[in-house]
Amino acid sequence: MPLEDYLDSATAKRRSYTLTLQGAEGPLDARLYLPAAEGTYPAILMNGGLLVDPLAQPALLWRNLTNMDAAVLIPRYRGHVEDRLVTSDADSAVQAFQYLQGLDEVLPERVGMVGFSYGGMLSLLAAADPAISRNVRYVVSIGGPTDIEEMLTFALTDPDATDSIVQIVRDSLRDTALEFVEQQEALPRKPFAKSNLPDIYRDYVNISRLLRADTTERIRALLDDLTPETRKHLHRLSPIEHAESLYARTFFIHGRDDRTVPLAQSEQMHRKLRSLGRETHLARVDGYGHGIEVDGPLRLLGYLRGRGKEILSELETFMRR
Repeated sequence: MPLEDYLDSATAKRRSYTLTLQGAEGPLDARLYLPAAEGTYPAILMNGGLLVDPLAQPALLWRNLTNMDAAVLIPRYRGHVEDRLVTSDADSAVQAFQYLQGLDEVLPERVGMVGFSYGGMLSLLAAADPAISRNVRYVVSIGGPTDIEEMLTFALTDPDATDSIVQIVRDSLRDTALEFVEQQEALPRKPFAKSNLPDIYRDYVNISRLLRADTTERIRALLDDLTPETRKHLHRLSPIEHAESLYARTFFIHGRDDRTVPLAQSEQMHRKLRSLGRETHLARVDGYGHGIEVDGPLRLLGYLRGRGKEILSELETFMRR
């Protein structure tokens, strides 16, 4: 059976609903899939990557996972709309997880997360949030970033970095960091109190310089010169900074040829979690890059159903536990 026909055949085996969820900064569009038969099921919060509408992705990789007799919730976060990394999206993912866990059709103790690229990062960040960290059964990250400062250095200095990640990192640094700086600038201040505005304006200058930096040493120096508040805000995009709060089992899948999010991003997070005594698995996919292209998830699924059957089998066993 052709792959698309196989995916289309899943439609008859499930119920589909279009929803509006409450996110950290307002309403979120989402899609919920339930098995056709009435009952209670394990559940998956599916967090998609940028540049491709996550609500269209069920026609590709995600739709295959709806065959696992599980409820599947796929939100569209602010970052998907703006094609950049947004710090509050992890908070929205926490709220989406809580919504899914509370459904009558869901077994609350069997809810996990699967994320591709940006969605992998969000899944790891959300799973480390104290509000749900003890309730997340597992996290699967497919090509997800884990360290924003290393990603910044890679995007701005590596000539092999894809145009898409260079643009995403630049937009994210400019908009996310400057948005935070502007929020700090707008905070009310007591009369005659010592102002930290000079530090805030220094951050404006340093972020502007970061966008033009092209050496690792220059980037490190500028990051070190940011105020602690701004740097802490950037670290909200770094799962590795929150690894100690991540208790869920993790499974990382990453292409060896990835020039959008380097394999090292998954490797370092895997090592960190292993050093903390957490259960963690890493599958390196030979001959595969990032798959941020429109047909990327479909090609990955084709690989997994072919040469990568062992990875797919291991992943399915991991998720069903």
